[in-house]
Amino acid sequence: MAPPRASNRPAARRKKSSNLWQSLQNKYLNWNFVKYLIFEPAALPFVAVLIVLAEAVINVVVIRRVPYTEIDWVAYMQECEGFLNGTTNYALLRGK
Repeated sequence: MAPPRASNRPAARRKKSSNLWQSLQNKYLNWNFVKYLIFEPAALPFVAVLIVLAEAVINVVVIRRVPYTEIDWVAYMQECEGFLNGTTNYALLRGK
């Protein structure tokens, strides 16, 4: 059997997107990818990393934006003082 002939025309190529953002948007910002992330067990490591990163960002924003308050510090120290004085029943601990 003879080898196939080489054709003079170039091989058909997929049309490339105009830029990187457009190609990422076409690949990842669609309904099929969202369904894959939700229903496919193979996507669990990727989803877990996304959740940890989102939580880290939210924590940094909260720490930087929310001012420190001493809402429970005084009550906590009073309960510690009651424990150090010998009261081990939590129901009997009272603030001043």
